[in-house]
Amino acid sequence: MTGKHSYPLYFVDAFATAPFEGNQAAVVLADGLSPDLYQHIAAELNLSETSFVTSCAEGSRTYNLRWFTPTTEVPLCGHATLAAAAVLIGRDEGKRDISTRKGVHFKTASGMLSVEKSDHDAKPECGVSPHFTMRLPLAPPSTTLPPPFLQRPAQETNAGAEFAICSQPAAVQAFLQACVGEGFKDSIVDVVYNSTLKYLVLRLADGTTQQQLESITPDFVSMSSFAHKEHVTGVCVTCLGGSSGFDFLSRFFGPWMGIPEDPVTGSAHTLLGPYWAQQLKAQKQAASDSHVSPCLSARQCSKRGGKLTVCIGHDQASLGGSAMIVMEGQLNL
Repeated sequence: MTGKHSYPLYFVDAFATAPFEGNQAAVVLADGLSPDLYQHIAAELNLSETSFVTSCAEGSRTYNLRWFTPTTEVPLCGHATLAAAAVLIGRDEGKRDISTRKGVHFKTASGMLSVEKSDHDAKPECGVSPHFTMRLPLAPPSTTLPPPFLQRPAQETNAGAEFAICSQPAAVQAFLQACVGEGFKDSIVDVVYNSTLKYLVLRLADGTTQQQLESITPDFVSMSSFAHKEHVTGVCVTCLGGSSGFDFLSRFFGPWMGIPEDPVTGSAHTLLGPYWAQQLKAQKQAASDSHVSPCLSARQCSKRGGKLTVCIGHDQASLGGSAMIVMEGQLNL
């Protein structure tokens, strides 16, 4: 039965090179739709994020964009931005995949974001062929940690110094164990934070393999009970890429946002990118290697998995990845 109004609805696999990979996002072309319904629709669709796109007075290539998880609105979402751009560019060309270079701009809670369509391969040796490149604001890592973490002694924030879990309160130690499991708690060698995103980064020891990272089983109930989303909305667990062929690997957990594990998290890479760029630069300098690539290759090791390139600029991160529209329909309300 058709409702009074219909709104175009798309399901997109972002940061994916084939269907059923990467991170799913719904995209609703929402001109005329009451914003009061956005949260209800996101809960109904029950994907990690739903993008709501509306026309903007600034011009035909500029749109308003908001993102919702099933439980809350979020200030930034990379994969759902990529999904929205894929829909708009594909729709304007009358087909899903185009070879000409196009761009769209989004007015968001995090400022103006831009996405370009390109077949340029920034990291061919890793098999990552970015179809889209989006520029998001950098989220610089900080060693200033949220409560109830105790602030780290100066020697722990120096290059090469490891994070001392034993110096933290028992509740913090229990939280870290809930994030990575008993077997990996002592492998955490660094913890950094970004207060804008409210993301924690837990770095595991060098030598941690992709298989080991994928084997981590968080205790989401314990994680949620420890930290309120006033201070923490997501935890990135990360390690060097090693033999995987990528510069770094990660997983992302966000039970505070109704997302136990996010398949591929663009916003997290605005924090992971500058963190690993700094760490890898320091390692290369220590090894008297002057070559530092401006772009890093990354894989998020969720069950679906996804590949990204991350290029760090002065105040922005350029994230590259592919996107596939896997379903088209309409929302009848």
